[in-house]
Amino acid sequence: MLLAARWLDRQSHSDMTPIVVAKAEISLGQRLSPEMLKLVDWPKNSLPPGIYSTTEELDGRVLRGGLQIGRAHV
Repeated sequence: MLLAARWLDRQSHSDMTPIVVAKAEISLGQRLSPEMLKLVDWPKNSLPPGIYSTTEELDGRVLRGGLQIGRAHV
């Protein structure tokens, strides 16, 4: 049973990919910095459109709308 549990755990992690989400609510017009964002694992087969995979990709960008905690769309 332990081997099966380990195998399932590895399988579930292999189907995931990191995406960037907000650590806290971010208001319209704020300039983003990596400290405002975090990476979370997301299922590869259900990635939302317009996601980013590194916080550096968003460094210095200005929000055109608010961003809620855990949201991935910028």
